[in-house]
Amino acid sequence: MVDVDDTLLTTRAAMSRAAATAFAELWPSVDPDRALLAGQRFRADPEGYFRAFTRGELDFATMRTRRVEAAARFLGHDVPDGARDRFHAAYEPVFQRLLRAYDDAVPLLHRVTGAGLALGALTNSGRDYTAGKLAAAGLDRLLPVVVTRDTLGFGKPDPRVFEHACSELGTRPGETVYVGDEYDVDVLGALGAGVRAVWLARDEPDPALLADARARDVPVVSGLDELPARLGF
Repeated sequence: MVDVDDTLLTTRAAMSRAAATAFAELWPSVDPDRALLAGQRFRADPEGYFRAFTRGELDFATMRTRRVEAAARFLGHDVPDGARDRFHAAYEPVFQRLLRAYDDAVPLLHRVTGAGLALGALTNSGRDYTAGKLAAAGLDRLLPVVVTRDTLGFGKPDPRVFEHACSELGTRPGETVYVGDEYDVDVLGALGAGVRAVWLARDEPDPALLADARARDVPVVSGLDELPARLGF
């Protein structure tokens, strides 16, 4: 079982660039470098609005609105009329155009299915939005099971969503492996449900988190191509 964003898909880079484009549309006077910085901050979401959406505390539209409002505060601008709809109109075409599957994603998915293993995805994104992203990246037919935040109304790291994903796969938690890039949400969430976890750290991992992963005997990989050897399939 795999995460989607920044595990299979280049979401971080696509989001940052698309948000920068949308901010330039909302506030034409903003410096391009500052807009890109705001786009990166939009993806990082330091206010935690996406986490609130994950917990079922906000719907998608409210979450998106608050993140645009946070960008306005960061850039020192007022929120214009129709900001969310204007942001969406400018953001989505760029995001869809830039979104890609990592080079190691498709080979891994084929390797898993070729080995006769159950395969699925578990993501904190919404159902329809996830379907659009997977289709844009050409992965929509490669994942027979996709569990999203909308499936139960909440997402990772709640252990119940991992347990539900296992039931959808037809596997038991102890015989299931989950691969994701966010240590707290993916790795600790999976472990809390009794699911084996692999941490995908495509960039240099935080030393403290790396030490914690080693203490928990969690495999750490820098690419999906390392998984067959690490997991023996």
